[in-house]
Amino acid sequence: MTTRVVEMRAEQILRATKDVLGESGWTSQPTWVGCDGRGSELVQRLFFVERLGPTQGDLATLSEEVAEKWQELGISARAEPVPDKPGTYVISDPPFLQGSKQDGSLTQLQVSATFSGLQVLSPCVAGDLAQLNSPQPTLTPPSSP
Repeated sequence: MTTRVVEMRAEQILRATKDVLGESGWTSQPTWVGCDGRGSELVQRLFFVERLGPTQGDLATLSEEVAEKWQELGISARAEPVPDKPGTYVISDPPFLQGSKQDGSLTQLQVSATFSGLQVLSPCVAGDLAQLNSPQPTLTPPSSP
């Protein structure tokens, strides 16, 4: 798996989530982090996306629909209510509060009537942490007279 594949995978998960919960209001905060204890040349993508605002519809039903969409992507997630947060559901692979998978990955969405937060932590892949987190150059077209 390459860093580009990891980035595309996170975007697929976000797309599936938006298909159920809606397009508007999402802000993303992606970054690369080092894989602790797994060698200095290994990195993980931490992709956090949130939406502050109302979630329209029955949360239990929407959570199940997100889990089904993720199943189509090969993610074995299940939806369940968060015990200490009434009115909040979590869709998670691995199961909620079980940590990350053996490869270090985690896919989790918490959704309530006023907040949705998606966290995707990729498996460890080869990459240069400094290069991946440096701003990418943008091409600015010359000004027109």
